[in-house]
Amino acid sequence: MVPALTISASIPDLHHYNGRGGRAFPALERPESYRPQRAATVYSRFLTQKYGSKVSAEDLFAYIVATAAHPAFTARFSR
Repeated sequence: MVPALTISASIPDLHHYNGRGGRAFPALERPESYRPQRAATVYSRFLTQKYGSKVSAEDLFAYIVATAAHPAFTARFSR
């Protein structure tokens, strides 16, 4: 089974996905700023308003990784 996500501290090169495609999305806007991407910030604000408690960009990232790591997720969305 192919994993839904790959998380790496390094930027993957062309051979990382063995020609099967794949995208790289940096988690930080600029590495030196340690600020999360704007989309994560916008979703965090939305979820904070919706649920009435603080949801950080890190919380959102952890939720996405945990959900995609579950075997049922990859089984459901595999080809």
